[in-house]
Amino acid sequence: MNETAQTANLAKIYAPGLLNDVSVVEEGDGTTHCWYLGYGSNMSETSFLRRRGIRPLKTVVVHCPTLDLAFNLPGLPYVEPRFANVIRYADEKEISAAPEHPWGKGLIGVAYYVTVEEMATILRTEGGGSSYQVIQVDCHEIQPEKAQNGEAIQVNGETGKRRTIRANTLYCSDPARLRTQLGQPSPRYMNLLRTGAREKSLPEEYIKYLDAVDTYRRTSIRQTIGLTIFVLMILPFFLFGVVLGRIFQKKNGEAPKWAQKITRTVFGAGWKAHDAIFRPIFGNGEVSSN
Repeated sequence: MNETAQTANLAKIYAPGLLNDVSVVEEGDGTTHCWYLGYGSNMSETSFLRRRGIRPLKTVVVHCPTLDLAFNLPGLPYVEPRFANVIRYADEKEISAAPEHPWGKGLIGVAYYVTVEEMATILRTEGGGSSYQVIQVDCHEIQPEKAQNGEAIQVNGETGKRRTIRANTLYCSDPARLRTQLGQPSPRYMNLLRTGAREKSLPEEYIKYLDAVDTYRRTSIRQTIGLTIFVLMILPFFLFGVVLGRIFQKKNGEAPKWAQKITRTVFGAGWKAHDAIFRPIFGNGEVSSN
């Protein structure tokens, strides 16, 4: 199959927005697909395939030497303190600002070959632009490419040939959105990464790295009380922004700018409240005491 990668103006297919930043592949039959690099919970079959209904035509385990995994994207204190993000090696300032000690050997992830419609679904379920931006990176196959039935397929007439893929992935670089303090993902979230890594047969060394990542656990009644109060105070405003974003979402998966601003404002206010009020009274909501 002859594939020619190019950055296309997808405004012809969808409204302008996030999808205009997506690098696509136009097939000989006129269909449009793209490579999407998943590195967080989207490596999990449950999260990516079942809940979101994504059915990639191909799945490839890849190594991206210009990115590294980091948990510096904040969620909700006391329950989901951190989500996965990437740092870019091209920017030393970003690397030095990352509070965690990342893997340090380049990102290992899963590249999915999906339709443009499925890419819009991915963008929609990843915040509709309020959390991430789309970037393109070169990924190198570390396992032979597989089709939907799990069998290795031919690349340029050769079975199991490895190649470089230009993939789209999600990245947050906004300093106002990231946390510079040390923080830990929840056990629930990390289990999605670990399960996905095993499902996709990622390298054993990388699986051991994921297994060693510390997770956040509430260790006191005060923290549980803090969670309850925090959720009652913040969650209604957060859900308000999410629901409005879904209602007025564009076909390309992007939420309106005003809905994105509501979501970011709520998150920012929530973490300021955590730092100034909740943490001194109820305990740390992003790092376990032990």
